[in-house]
This record gives sequence, structure tokens and C-alpha cells, in this order.
Amino acid sequence: MARIFITGSGDGIGLLTAQRLIAEGHHVVMHARNDQRARETEAACPGAAAILVGDLTSFNETVALAEQAQAFLKKEGAGARYDAVIHNAGVYRGQDNAVCKDTKYPRLFVVNTLAPYILSVSMTDPLPRRLIYISSSVHNSGQRNFAEMPLKVTYPDSKLYVVTLAKAFARRWAKGLNISVSADPGWVPTKLGGKSAPDSIEDSVATYKTLIFGTGEAAGQNEDVSGKYFLKSQVTQAHAMTDDKALQDELIAKLAELSGVPMVDVERGREINVST
Repeated sequence: MARIFITGSGDGIGLLTAQRLIAEGHHVVMHARNDQRARETEAACPGAAAILVGDLTSFNETVALAEQAQAFLKKEGAGARYDAVIHNAGVYRGQDNAVCKDTKYPRLFVVNTLAPYILSVSMTDPLPRRLIYISSSVHNSGQRNFAEMPLKVTYPDSKLYVVTLAKAFARRWAKGLNISVSADPGWVPTKLGGKSAPDSIEDSVATYKTLIFGTGEAAGQNEDVSGKYFLKSQVTQAHAMTDDKALQDELIAKLAELSGVPMVDVERGREINVST
């Protein structure tokens, strides 16, 4: 059975996916932003392997969440590894100008872009087999604007950066990962998407499961799948900008600078110099 960690799994697609996976006998580590949400998540998913608590709008709590996720593996025993980590948590417009608890960074940027980076580079011992980053079709209208990051990052910008991150990790961690991919879950009727959203949440869950288990168009070796962008379980063309290696490295460097958490060369055990 697979071991899977899903951020933002207290409701929406994350919750439904967790419920389906648990029903199939998989070990699902869930995430809630506070103790109250954790109790609600436990009631909705009594079979979860663990429910970790951490508010992704807080830099300190995000770092602590990564530590909890790694500590869970140690309890599982020698050689334990996440088969997949899904960076599912996200916030939408309306929170662009809200400020994080322990920084002056906008909450939308921190939850959608900085938190997935911090969790990824803090959970490398060992690397998960699959890293899955949840983006959106609106990433196509996102802009590269590192000069004003983090103060001016729109929702489309944040989702452009997430696709770019997935491709950067696919390239930089190629020998340690099976795949690093991103996906558009569609515009579905969740708290984030709204009741009138036209797409099917079942398609979203199917996409998540395709990427977790490497089936369909997600089947194959690292070089065949890693770095790809998926919609409705199929490979789809992402914005061409996300393939720019210089952009990928510039983004990694900027996020490392803002967070103080460097990306590590998992083979050599040292920080990666993204200028080379």
C-alpha cells in the first residue's frame, strides 16, 4: 500500500482524494491548518494514518510541518518513504493583500508558492517518490515578476511559479525522484472554486490518483514523465516560460533568499548553487 501526504486535505479535492485512498487501504497523512480543523478532518477521515497540523500562512509553522512529516517517516521505520506528496493547499483572490502571521509577505504568495517550496526542500531525507504540485489553467496569464516578489504576486503568478517549481525539481533532483509534476485540477465546486464551478471533482480525484500511482499518461520512467503538466489525467502543454531553465533557477534562488531555506543537492548533501 502507498504512503501519501496531502496538504490542505481538510476539505475539497484533498479531502475527497484522501477518503478514496483510505478506503482502498492506503496510508494517508493528512494536513489541517489548526487543531479545530484537525478534529473535523479526523471525523471525516477516521482511517487517516496521521493528521499533521500547521498553518501555511506562517513561515514558522510551515517549517514545523515539514519536520512533523519527516518525523512521521521515522516512526514508520527504517527505509520509510512517501510514495507521493501532493501540494494541494492553496488560496484564491480576496486574500492577495492579507499578511502572514510571522512575516509581512502576502498570504496568497506564501501559501501558493513559498510553502510548497519550503516543504519540498525540507523533506529530502529521503525524497518522496513523486512530488505533485497543484496549479491552474490561469497560470498561462501569470507574469514573471521577481523584482517585486513577494509584495506583488497575483493568483495567476503564484500558479505559474508552482509549475516552474515542479519543472525545476524534476531537473535538479532527477536521480532521486521518480517524478515531479504539476496539474490543473479544473474549476470544480469546492470552497475555493464555488458552487457554480463547471468541472467535475471526480475528474480531479482521478487526476490525483493517476499521478500518485503512475498510471495512464503518468506511467513511465523519470525522463518520460517528470516535469510534465497534467489536466484530466492527460499531459497538457504548460506555459512555455516554465521550461526556461534560467527562470527555474532564478525562482529557486529567490525563494531560497526569501525563506532562508536553501535547496539541497540530495546526492552530495550540500546546497545547490543555482547559478551553475
